[in-house]
Amino acid sequence: MLHRCRIRRMNIAIIGMQSSGKSSLFSLLTGIEPRNGKNGCAEGIARVPDERVDALSGLFNPRKTTYAQIGLTDHPGYSPSTCRSIAKNADALLFVIGAFSIDPSSPAPGQGASGSRGDARRTVVSEYDDLLTDMVLGDLQQVEGTLERMSRARGKPQRTGDIEALEAVRRALSDGTPARAANLDPEARSLMSSFGFATWKPAVVAVNLSEDQISSGEYSGKDDLLARCSDIGAEVMEFSCMVEKEVALLDRDEQQSFLSAYGLLEPGINRLAIAAYRSAGLISFFTCGEDEVRAWTVRVGATAREAAGKIHTDIERGFIRAEVFSFDDIQEYRSVRALKEAGKFRLESKDYVVKDGDVCSFRFNV
Repeated sequence: MLHRCRIRRMNIAIIGMQSSGKSSLFSLLTGIEPRNGKNGCAEGIARVPDERVDALSGLFNPRKTTYAQIGLTDHPGYSPSTCRSIAKNADALLFVIGAFSIDPSSPAPGQGASGSRGDARRTVVSEYDDLLTDMVLGDLQQVEGTLERMSRARGKPQRTGDIEALEAVRRALSDGTPARAANLDPEARSLMSSFGFATWKPAVVAVNLSEDQISSGEYSGKDDLLARCSDIGAEVMEFSCMVEKEVALLDRDEQQSFLSAYGLLEPGINRLAIAAYRSAGLISFFTCGEDEVRAWTVRVGATAREAAGKIHTDIERGFIRAEVFSFDDIQEYRSVRALKEAGKFRLESKDYVVKDGDVCSFRFNV
């Protein structure tokens, strides 16, 4: 008897100031209105758009088609302590910046002419930095507390490498950069990932633009934001909640012509979901048959046996081999039979590293 494996869905925390459009973005991605749930957060599921799933479904004509999914968490309002807590329980962060409402000549919200952070004017960069700084300060407090406990642990030897890695993270945080910016070797990075630092998580910065801004591709502070995010390894995506809401009301044929008027190839919501998925180091492999075409999520570097475990724990336990071909090849040859005749159908062992776009079938015995 097969027992379905319980797979923890990747979760993305949506972080943003009030009126940035983050709750509207949550609704557009999940298709539901934000409602307070656990810890006052709104939680929902977003489909990861993937044209490869559509193409495979067209080839295999299954009874069911299933896309990869990501979980989203949105907290109403903005509280530094709450957002840090949400971020620590997430796999990736989605910072929403409301560029549509920023007048570079006005002071930052709630600060007035002599606010607590000086007289700096509100910009897309300052808004992002304010969000990031709250995360950085929380992580810095955690690192310093951990190092202090280590120093007090008399009689319990501490690994020198652990302390050196934490010190490197502390230096990065003290400079106002995310923990992930620390210069660490792969072993130390693996160790640090277990601490749950909020700024260790990969991040996407979603800039919410007005209709005019999305059409022109320009907004105040754009170049500064791109440079800032490039320095700390955060991907920037631009979208417009106003445009996306209109797109969502149209059928598929009308959507493309509407987007073209703004110089866009696809909805920003699609690009955001894919960027968040990619930023967390995730890829998709597929299973195909008459019953279902389905996208499965694994982390980069997952082996065939680990991928099999995403489907059933029994398949992983009794793994024999994987039968694999690539999406590109099935697109070219159009049938499994033609793939086999062309020598594009492969048998792989348990240690085979699954690639994005692989189509897999697993043989097992339990």
